[in-house]
Amino acid sequence: MATENSTPTRTAFNFPSAVAPVYAIAEGASVGDLSDYLDTRLAHLSALLEVAYGGGGEAFRGYSDAIQDQYLWACAQLADECRELFPQVMAKTRETASL
Repeated sequence: MATENSTPTRTAFNFPSAVAPVYAIAEGASVGDLSDYLDTRLAHLSALLEVAYGGGGEAFRGYSDAIQDQYLWACAQLADECRELFPQVMAKTRETASL
């Protein structure tokens, strides 16, 4: 990890955004750090989707079209972020395994 007085080297992480890349993965990030972050983002996505189908979906379908669209857009962005982060986790895992 970087110290207070150093500038960390970063790998671009192309978050699905008009101004991508937004994120950069710190050079010192461990496989555990990346895995934990991916797991957290997937848990967020799962929680968001929980209210959009089944019993929770009834209330969701009562929202305006605009709110439903924006909500599902947020879910799609989370899914895209996870899709992009997964290869980074795998690359870091392979890198660590080869040491």
